[in-house]
Amino acid sequence: MKKTICMLLTTLAMAVAFSEELSNCTDEEIGNIYGNQGLILPKLISSFDYVGIGQFIGDCSITNVSFADIHVQQWWTPDPGTNTMRIRKISNLPDEWIFPTNVPVVFFVATKADWYGNDAEFYLTNTAERAELTFINADRSWFRTTRDSGLVYAFATNLWECMRANPNPTNYYAVLRDTERTVSEQDSWRVRLDAYEGLSRLFHDASESYLAEKLDDSLLSPIMKNSVGNRLRHRFGWTYNYTNNVEVWTPPQ
Repeated sequence: MKKTICMLLTTLAMAVAFSEELSNCTDEEIGNIYGNQGLILPKLISSFDYVGIGQFIGDCSITNVSFADIHVQQWWTPDPGTNTMRIRKISNLPDEWIFPTNVPVVFFVATKADWYGNDAEFYLTNTAERAELTFINADRSWFRTTRDSGLVYAFATNLWECMRANPNPTNYYAVLRDTERTVSEQDSWRVRLDAYEGLSRLFHDASESYLAEKLDDSLLSPIMKNSVGNRLRHRFGWTYNYTNNVEVWTPPQ
């Protein structure tokens, strides 16, 4: 009986894995992710204290326990002195705790205190519980290194280099710009939309001079260039004209 249960759970885990690998989310599902979670890769990379590559370890059981273990193979953040991390569960959603074993994953882990933020003292009873590690959102806080033919991993490593290893705002913009322009949703919806959302957040509160500079960037995609122009129009009073098949954005006189 135990062997049968293990086989069923293994089959279920494989189905979840293949669904993620193929990136076959519907537009509605993608919209829900970005509307409710907002955990794009630039945010994960900039904010999390425990990041690296490892493998989930554990055995097969009827109901998953309240934690998952990761054997760390490579730390991106400073080595905390252990190669095993225990990830505690917050959400009660069962599908968030079906993990692939024996395959490398990139993980982003935070403390429970980070997850609860200013409400930590109210929800967490003691210092030890506040220090427990968790996924802020399980299905967004890790991915296989092979997902989408390695595109997610390549995007994450490029972001890590210009955000954490050697911080460089110019290179950060270039990574987002080039990725948003060249990677389609069919290639990887996560990479495509994380790059799009990353640029949108970068432009949201940018200065007029910064936006004007990006408006003239020939490598910026038309959809993002239109977004920049609209920000200039709504925030700084620029005007738009389309004459002789040429878009012209003009600052206020």
